[in-house]
Amino acid sequence: MPSLRKLLAATAAALLVAVSAGTGATAAPAGPPPRPPAGPGPDTSLTTHTYAYADAPLGQPLKGIAPYLFPGDNLSTKFPGAWSGATSHSTR
Repeated sequence: MPSLRKLLAATAAALLVAVSAGTGATAAPAGPPPRPPAGPGPDTSLTTHTYAYADAPLGQPLKGIAPYLFPGDNLSTKFPGAWSGATSHSTR
């Protein structure tokens, strides 16, 4: 077994030398990295489109079209009239 001990000792010594030589302390660079180079400018061969001013719609036109429904809510109070399923042609 002396050869196995020698092999193990040589391996451990080589590993110790490799680890101690490879872990030299280096300081991290200070500050942020430099800026990347500037990219290409805008393509001047493209046509420029100008848009005329247009008024926005007043308020929220779809406000209230789909109310929140929670468990126990009465749908007929949320959607009055024909939307609740009740029609004017009911036969009672």
